[in-house]
Amino acid sequence: MTRFVLPALLPQDFAIRDVNAFRRSHRRPALQGVRRIGRAAIVLWSGSAGDAGDAVLYHDRATLWNRELSALSPVPIEEQGL
Repeated sequence: MTRFVLPALLPQDFAIRDVNAFRRSHRRPALQGVRRIGRAAIVLWSGSAGDAGDAVLYHDRATLWNRELSALSPVPIEEQGL
């Protein structure tokens, strides 16, 4: 579908915008920033973000999870008895 049908549906004047120049111009400052921060800071930040997520899951564990298997069914409760 993506390879053969969708290209045939594109308008005749369709053109893809070239974004290579944008990508090249912004790559160098981003790499320099990462080098300045260092790997340790990135690891610590990603670890603390994961810990924050774990804390939210633990704190709201009673309301986040539904322990009723029937709640997974898309069939309304009134029709489940049929």
